[in-house]
Amino acid sequence: MSNDKFAVIVTFNPDQNILKNILNSLASLSIKIIIVKNSNEFLNYCGDGVVVIQNSKNVGLASAINQGINYCLANSPRLIILFDQDSFMSADQLSALTSTAITLFKSKNIAAVGPSFLEKNTNKLHGFAHYKYFKISSKRANSKVCEALYLITSGTVLNPLYLNDIGLMNEKLFIDYIDTEWGLRAGSLGFKLLGLNNIIMEHLVGDENCKFLWYRVPLHSSVRLYYQTRNSILLYKMPHISLRWKIADLIYLIRRSFFYLLINLDNYKVILKGIFNGLKSND
Repeated sequence: MSNDKFAVIVTFNPDQNILKNILNSLASLSIKIIIVKNSNEFLNYCGDGVVVIQNSKNVGLASAINQGINYCLANSPRLIILFDQDSFMSADQLSALTSTAITLFKSKNIAAVGPSFLEKNTNKLHGFAHYKYFKISSKRANSKVCEALYLITSGTVLNPLYLNDIGLMNEKLFIDYIDTEWGLRAGSLGFKLLGLNNIIMEHLVGDENCKFLWYRVPLHSSVRLYYQTRNSILLYKMPHISLRWKIADLIYLIRRSFFYLLINLDNYKVILKGIFNGLKSND
């Protein structure tokens, strides 16, 4: 079994069937699997080469990812892939992702690469984050490889060579904007993140979705809405985050808040709590 390719998957009461699919794809390529459990669910998987790290409570996605990364770093990894419990890649796509990552990592200052993803809730194929005026757009590019402001956590392949320079995930964020902050931090330090348009991952976004005007829109729980709001405010206070991104996200924060208020006016309590706690935080 190859021992230089690692995958870190954080679980919190996962759908066992969805989780098993990605585990089977990883195992078929002899990728060492590190599962970090943030809940006490029984893991219905018996594959070889799986390391399980059990937390006594939900320590948050960022902290759990860091636990997995630190395990990998102690074992001389060539690459580290991060996956959510609700994502899937076929073995062929996963093989293409790892081989492309290894090739691209030969170039200087490539911190991470990641696949495009199909949002299974809405059947929307996403591209990669880039600026469009004072807006963050994810329109797909025609090229196979493109630069990205940041990559979504799931499917991201980290280059271990630069993790010491960039640092790990910001554990104060707990669950949302973790990938955004890490990507923007890497960019501020002169590193590049690359998106692979020809490699596709299936990914669930949100807890449910609803029809809004002519769009099918994913919805998050009130807990996720709180952290999204609070963490937006926290990132506005970080000096390594560019003013351009802060303006773009502030516009998005206003639009997101308005949308959730239309869905349920009681969401104002969650939004105000997130804003207040973000402003009062000294982190």
